[in-house]
Amino acid sequence: MAKKLNKTKLIKKYFGDVIKEYGFEYSGADAWTWNFFRQKENVKQKIIIMRHRFFADQIKLIFFTGVYRWGDQEPHDFIEKYKDKEFWIYETEEEYIGILQEFAGIVRDYGLERLEEMLVPSDPIFATPEMHQYLYENYEPLIAEADTKYDFEKTGEEGIEKILKLIYQRKNEDFNEVKPFLIEMSALYVKIIINDIGGKLIMEGNKCFLKDIGKNKRFILPMLYSVETWKMYHKTKNTNSKISESILLIKYRQMKEEY
Repeated sequence: MAKKLNKTKLIKKYFGDVIKEYGFEYSGADAWTWNFFRQKENVKQKIIIMRHRFFADQIKLIFFTGVYRWGDQEPHDFIEKYKDKEFWIYETEEEYIGILQEFAGIVRDYGLERLEEMLVPSDPIFATPEMHQYLYENYEPLIAEADTKYDFEKTGEEGIEKILKLIYQRKNEDFNEVKPFLIEMSALYVKIIINDIGGKLIMEGNKCFLKDIGKNKRFILPMLYSVETWKMYHKTKNTNSKISESILLIKYRQMKEEY
């Protein structure tokens, strides 16, 4: 077991002072982490040193931006020589300092480039915050327009199957072209669930949820599910994709059974 160290002081000196050159500022610590960040475009890029929850003499390095489909990135995720390494173990202050200096070198040699990659979603097809917001703010007018535009019964599995067929028909289009259409489909999906099972549309953070569904008070992300369904059809490019595979229908059936 390592002797008690002034870890915050050492991290600031041997790690923080080095990455300060790249615009990173120390933003505080908690029981498990020491945090640094810089603002790049509209994204907060974070570098985190985290201690093991059970072994105080083990630490690791994390890169994070929160951009869609990028989770925590650690050296073993993108640096070949660290592919089998998660935590660094130390016993003395000298070893701890050596690890911090190695971490600073990882940031310089690999991490800065990775953080730049993490400014862009790793999958360009996703339900954007703007789509979530538009669905929430315009749900009623969307439904009013869709009721006129799409002539089918807005209830039950039959209604959802109609939605899926409409989405399938537009599977070969560009994602940017179908965004407004997918928002409409999400609104119709919400209407069917509210009519059949119940629920309340809310906005939390940058996502639109349908909450309090049925007796078990389930929640779903209708905008996310519509985009994922279109993406599934878009990638297959054939007529073998089964409607039953769509998360829209799967979630409905699960909630209906509970109801």
